[in-house]
Amino acid sequence: MILRFLFLFLASLLPSVSAVGQTAAPSADRPVRLVDIAAPRTLDAGGVGHFRAQVAPESMRPVNYLWDFGDGTLSVGTLVSHAYTSPGTYTLMVTARNERGRDTLTAQVTVEVPREDVEVGSPTSAASASASKEVAAPSDERGPDDTAAPARRVTFSRTALFGGGGVTHETGGVTWVLASDLWAERARDRMLYHRLRGLRADVVIDTTGRGSPAYRVVVGQFASEDEALAARAWLPDGTDHAWLLKLEPTSRSVRP
Repeated sequence: MILRFLFLFLASLLPSVSAVGQTAAPSADRPVRLVDIAAPRTLDAGGVGHFRAQVAPESMRPVNYLWDFGDGTLSVGTLVSHAYTSPGTYTLMVTARNERGRDTLTAQVTVEVPREDVEVGSPTSAASASASKEVAAPSDERGPDDTAAPARRVTFSRTALFGGGGVTHETGGVTWVLASDLWAERARDRMLYHRLRGLRADVVIDTTGRGSPAYRVVVGQFASEDEALAARAWLPDGTDHAWLLKLEPTSRSVRP
């Protein structure tokens, strides 16, 4: 009886031994291989698109990604965002690299002119009004019966919030302040974060306070406060404490 029990016990161990012997070789030395680019086929000019690269599971880690959006803009990371400022067809290229090699994939993105005019009363008019992110600006004008005149609708130029280049002092304007720091490097890191999300961002020095100069991370550059308020709906989440800063035109750009 005891011998039979030992025989069954040893037999039960044999599959495990066989399974261990059949373990696949590790894939830590495989060159990188791109398998897919997730990208929108069409975008509105000024609209933010999100792009993701995917490599084969057996690719050796870590993997670095370099994106070329075809408009002179570069970015890094497996998941990136970008806004094209001009209509046209662009060739998007991502290059993945690890210690064993590199691989490249391309895709085409068609950038179209946004549809601004929608016939009033049409089924798509409500959706278009939501997409344009218009806001009603307060009006001090009075009608003939001394009642408030209808509020005027204010829109914003998408290039004021999205697009290449940062906020500049040369032209002045109104901008949203999304962060503030006493350290230039930390402010610059926040600025780069917003730029990678497709926003027109930069760092400006604010010397209006009594203490040390503050480095303001600003986003967008608008011709008026009404235009900036109309763009608020397009700002990233967590901007409840953002405030507006008016930049005076200057002959040179002030940067940290």
